[in-house]
Amino acid sequence: KSSSYGWFESYERGYFYAYARNYIWSYYYDMINLANLCEIAVEENVPAMRDAIISGDPNATITLQGYYYGQVLALRGWAYSGLLQYYCDPMDALSSPIDEEKSIPVYTATEVKNGALGAPRATVAEVYERIYEDLYEAIELLDFYGPLNQRGSKLEIDAYVARVILAYAMLHRGYADPTGIVADGKTAFEIAQEMADEAISNGNYSILPNAELTTTGFMDIKSANWMWGEDVTVENT
Repeated sequence: KSSSYGWFESYERGYFYAYARNYIWSYYYDMINLANLCEIAVEENVPAMRDAIISGDPNATITLQGYYYGQVLALRGWAYSGLLQYYCDPMDALSSPIDEEKSIPVYTATEVKNGALGAPRATVAEVYERIYEDLYEAIELLDFYGPLNQRGSKLEIDAYVARVILAYAMLHRGYADPTGIVADGKTAFEIAQEMADEAISNGNYSILPNAELTTTGFMDIKSANWMWGEDVTVENT
């Protein structure tokens, strides 16, 4: 039986054509580079803006910047998580502990500003720490700015999409480090469950009804089971 179809899905299962290995690498690192440039542009403004709003400063300016910055961080966390899936061994089959196992380079705004091109390979643990920090901050920003700036479409990331991205990443990490504490005394599996529970309880998304499984369930992005994505049309395909 075929589980799915399409070239990107085949890469997820480890079936590569030699010429395409660089495509996946470039795809994610281009996204990371753009996220880093955004971080450089807003890293000083967003925290100050949020503090002013929280304090009730009558001169505080509410803008889209904090809302979209949260999406940028979520995309960077998602990109690093994808790179680990493609370029590292499965988490339950690593030959060394995650704080020793080498994986992929990590770049943030700090490295970019310091000119650290060609960074050395980070450990798996270091990459997961980057993923967690990006997604946790993204969730905080999207929770805070979401009510102020309504989500324009499902092409945008909201706080619950960010939670699911973090849940997936922590679920994968848990297989490599099942009892290790990630943050706030919680293991990766516990964080994954917490994030998934919050998305299920509060995200206004529902499981695809069985009656729509082979009819309209995968044909319309407006369906409640779709959290994040875009309809593929003749114009955008």
